[in-house]
Amino acid sequence: METFALKALQYGVLGLCAIMLIATWRIIVTEQKRDGAPRKIILRFSALFMAFCVILAGVNGYVELAEGQQSRSAKERLALIRSAAMPLLNARVPTIESLPESPQKQQLLVFQRELLKALE
Repeated sequence: METFALKALQYGVLGLCAIMLIATWRIIVTEQKRDGAPRKIILRFSALFMAFCVILAGVNGYVELAEGQQSRSAKERLALIRSAAMPLLNARVPTIESLPESPQKQQLLVFQRELLKALE
């Protein structure tokens, strides 16, 4: 796993997303195998995190492939990331707010607010 992680991180954000998706998938599989019924809140947050990773990978892939990394300055790439990420983050607000009250929900809301603030 360490070798895979090191190789994946060479790809930057896409590699990090791949590692996080695999880790989340393992959590879901472990949760489904446990005795008794799986805890729905764990499965729900895991699925939400997986969706976030896929969206992040999509945004990164769009910026890197469609726009060409070498032909853009850092400011232009940041503007492209902002224009792609802001609508996606704003679209997740109703999804997160529909979750039952929990510390994890509050952490997701804080994380989302911090991302939006960083993208401004």
